[in-house]
Amino acid sequence: MLTIDDVIDICEEGYEISLTNQPPSFYPIAMGYIEPDKSLINIYVDNIPSMKEYNITLLHEFIHAKNELGGFADHLFNEEDLFEVDAVETYNKTPEVAEFIIDLYDLKNEKF
Repeated sequence: MLTIDDVIDICEEGYEISLTNQPPSFYPIAMGYIEPDKSLINIYVDNIPSMKEYNITLLHEFIHAKNELGGFADHLFNEEDLFEVDAVETYNKTPEVAEFIIDLYDLKNEKF
């Protein structure tokens, strides 16, 4: 599970978040995508249907960042289910982690 301490570590490593509308053409259904070489997490707001999914997407992408910082290459699509399970578990057990990300990065979105 992702923790607030993990989020702080990711922030201190310089990760930024970009809220944008359109996902890349190579992954049109994406709700989020991490670019570790740029320390960038992209969130594709048009593909996110609800505030709950927005929160889970943020958690999911931060779990990718946590793994990247830990030295684990995780860009294999067959591992995506594991990240989603972890993100949902974090959301269900500690929703304040997603709230912390939103506050820390000032990510309040008018869509939701």
